[in-house]
Amino acid sequence: LQSHPDVNVITCVADQALAGVEVALQGAGLTPGDDGVRLIGLGATKTALDAIRAGRWFGTYVELPYEEGYYGGQNIIA
Repeated sequence: LQSHPDVNVITCVADQALAGVEVALQGAGLTPGDDGVRLIGLGATKTALDAIRAGRWFGTYVELPYEEGYYGGQNIIA
């Protein structure tokens, strides 16, 4: 935040870490959410979904490698 105060988007490899980013942004006087810095996490946790619904975070996603591989293989076989 010190070297890039004009940041627009922050992505994180864990929703839990992104919760800390949100606190740091607020402490720096920046607004998380659609009107400020967009936050994107990973995990689709309850915290993330609540933050998205409240408009504080832009998004989150979840990876399911076993299921993706299994169903992908089933589609190829079919």
